Amino acid sequence: MRELRDEEAAQGVGAGEAGWSRARRLLPALATARFTRLVPADAGPGPEGRADLLRELAARDEARAAITQTLTLLLATVLHSDPEELDPARPVTDFGLDSLLSTEFLVRAGEHFDVRLAATELMGGDRTPTCFAHVVHSRLDLP
Repeated sequence: MRELRDEEAAQGVGAGEAGWSRARRLLPALATARFTRLVPADAGPGPEGRADLLRELAARDEARAAITQTLTLLLATVLHSDPEELDPARPVTDFGLDSLLSTEFLVRAGEHFDVRLAATELMGGDRTPTCFAHVVHSRLDLP
């Protein structure tokens, strides 16, 4: 630890407490395998995380747009692609989701928003991230 006190050695090193459930909501990449050793396993959304999320979304005029943006980010994480390349108005099947990737996306979205989501809701019809955001929004009991 003494070496880390040296200004030069400490560059890029940090220590502190983190609200992991909130961090995972804001940074979906924290749920990837790369960070599994860093993020505690019990860092999923708890009652306080859900309450924070609901407060944040209720305070926004465009809650559905925020949900759509988050779903697009989660989808990009699952697909290992740039979120800018994903048009939320296109069906998710156009992005090459197979059953395994769909399941991963549903799990991430369900954990992020703390709601239950079924594969049929994602893959039925012409489901787009925008349409799927309406499903998530309805489960969150937002105004």
